[in-house]
Amino acid sequence: MLRNLTAAALLPLALLAGCASAPGWMAQPGTGRAPVTEFGALVSLTPVVLTPAERKAALSGADVWASGGRSWLIAAAPQGNALHVYDAGSGGLLKVIAPEGEQAFDQPHRVHVMDDLLLVAERDSGRIHLLQLPDFTPLLHFGAGDEPPLRSPHSMWGVRMADWGYHLFVTDNYAIESSSQTQTALRHRVKQFALSKGALGWTARAIRSFGAARGDGQLYAVDPIVGDAADRLLAIADTDPRDARRVRVYGVDGRYAGRSFGGGVFRSNISGLALMTCGDDGRDGLWLATDGGPNGHYLHSFDRETLDYRATFAMPPLAAQGSLSVAGNRLYAVLENGQVAGFELAPLRALRPGC
Repeated sequence: MLRNLTAAALLPLALLAGCASAPGWMAQPGTGRAPVTEFGALVSLTPVVLTPAERKAALSGADVWASGGRSWLIAAAPQGNALHVYDAGSGGLLKVIAPEGEQAFDQPHRVHVMDDLLLVAERDSGRIHLLQLPDFTPLLHFGAGDEPPLRSPHSMWGVRMADWGYHLFVTDNYAIESSSQTQTALRHRVKQFALSKGALGWTARAIRSFGAARGDGQLYAVDPIVGDAADRLLAIADTDPRDARRVRVYGVDGRYAGRSFGGGVFRSNISGLALMTCGDDGRDGLWLATDGGPNGHYLHSFDRETLDYRATFAMPPLAAQGSLSVAGNRLYAVLENGQVAGFELAPLRALRPGC
């Protein structure tokens, strides 16, 4: 049924004369005004996988690890200072990871899988844990003691660098306390680390902080970040409503690429961001973003190359600060009630010939 209805999401779009005023903190107003995109008739995506409802252990972020025939959905449970591990195919709970002592989690907020490594970000402490999968062996924690320190890490994306390790990009969405701190703070909205393994184990080295302090590339309220390793690009969501909520594109060198997408599309919030790749060479695909709040709950799609808006789907109620992951033929999103839901990718692949 979803396949038959997908065409409804591709109805011609009418652009209305709505706008979002430029933020008062912008020294030079950026993209500012954005026409509002009308969605037309929407197809609803229905979960095919749901993790159990656990009132005292609402989940805030999740990612998938797959290896050796196993496929785990690993989710952060801030209230329990733990990670919950589910079968990604069925949603059934497999185990709970809650280290003690110096390795204990302090309200883990987001997780990110890189090969057989797991990163866990603590939003309030400014610390990131590095663990070895599948045993969840603690390897390292870093961030809070670096210079400049991580103050409120939200989302992460990492990429392998040849044989020596990884580069990790982290959005740091700490509160800006006064207007005098604004431009300095905006230059540190994304922090980059080099993770490498030597004779004495894993180390993390701070490489740079970046973010445009003014103009179109300015980053103010950052959360989801996802990279396109093939094109050496980063998609960074700026959720501040005063600049129409949009995703800005940076290079992995920390420079604004002069492009953004989603202005006028997002109704409430950019809660999750993911890249769906397809095609024989993996160079085709779509950027996907969840948008949930008082104005509705949606999944938006954008062309990977041109960044043009493609289609919107209706979603179950989404978490205001959740996550979005693509693994295999499934899309996983955190819902408002704290569960993680898995959706089939078929309706999205139908938007791209050859996917």
